[in-house]
Amino acid sequence: GPIVAAIAAVLGAWACGNTDRPLIDATAEPPVSARTTAQTAASLYLRLPGTDSEWLLARELQGNQWLRVWTRSNGGHLSLRIDGTVHASPAETISVLRELDLIPSWNRFCDSASLLHSKAPTDIWASAGIRLPWPVPPQALLVHATVAKNPHGRGLVALAHSPSPAQPAPGVGLPAALRARIPLTVECAAGRLQCSTEGCSSTRVDVYLNFVLADMGLSTSSAPTWIVNLIVFIVAPVVWKSYLHAVLLIRQNKLPHAERLRIDETGLYERVRRWSGERVPTVEQSSEERLGRASCLRDHQAADAEQPANWAMHKLAALRTRLPRWRSWSRFCNRVKSLARSLM
Repeated sequence: GPIVAAIAAVLGAWACGNTDRPLIDATAEPPVSARTTAQTAASLYLRLPGTDSEWLLARELQGNQWLRVWTRSNGGHLSLRIDGTVHASPAETISVLRELDLIPSWNRFCDSASLLHSKAPTDIWASAGIRLPWPVPPQALLVHATVAKNPHGRGLVALAHSPSPAQPAPGVGLPAALRARIPLTVECAAGRLQCSTEGCSSTRVDVYLNFVLADMGLSTSSAPTWIVNLIVFIVAPVVWKSYLHAVLLIRQNKLPHAERLRIDETGLYERVRRWSGERVPTVEQSSEERLGRASCLRDHQAADAEQPANWAMHKLAALRTRLPRWRSWSRFCNRVKSLARSLM
């Protein structure tokens, strides 16, 4: 769910166009209904294109953290399939996307993002402002997003969609600053984050997106090719590389996301770690850590209590070294008495 709100730049960009190929109704997936869950959506939509001739591999980035993007037009809709690998755990991967207010700090094509309503840690309403390069006009995104445990592996699945007459937003609307923008309607967005290595040090990312072209003021027979080129060759690589850099900085504790991961106010990241099989600190371990800190505090307090005695011993030692310099025993006694009075 948070996946869609967080990759707002990619959503807005790719939603604008694909190819000039004719639209085909027969290949359309079933629409999302009020009963569709994240787990059901993953089973329905997250099937890799494979040999399906209706999908076009539009972009592929090689490397250890690779990315592939397919596009498809059918029945007045534009569909996307995004597949890649991130060198981070599922919890770290989703934190870049879930911390909505921080998205503009790493995604140059998203100028605002906010959490509008949270029914539960795994059920939210979110908005995002999308600003692509000229001449694409600014767009506004409003989605309902949910996440759940991946039923077929370690990780999570997500579902998001924009409100519709059949599924209106219950008392949730776009912020005033975004209402004048062209709405970006996400008919369906399904995502899956799954551990791809032992220890969950890497995550496989699979995303399916489906947009209604007519809702964006575009022709239902074709989409402008120049927009596709803009997205595939400029926007997509920039967003992906910026996302990977943000994940790297989080792992180095150089972004606020790292602190929010540790605090985990909603408990979402703990759930994701459990779903992914990551090691989660137990209550007993946390208690031991608190006992250790308490023991350390007592040691410091004991040392502070002994400080006056240690200081006195140090002064007496200094007196012994200076004793030969004094000319009389009485002078020494007076010095000791003065020292004793200062300690009382």
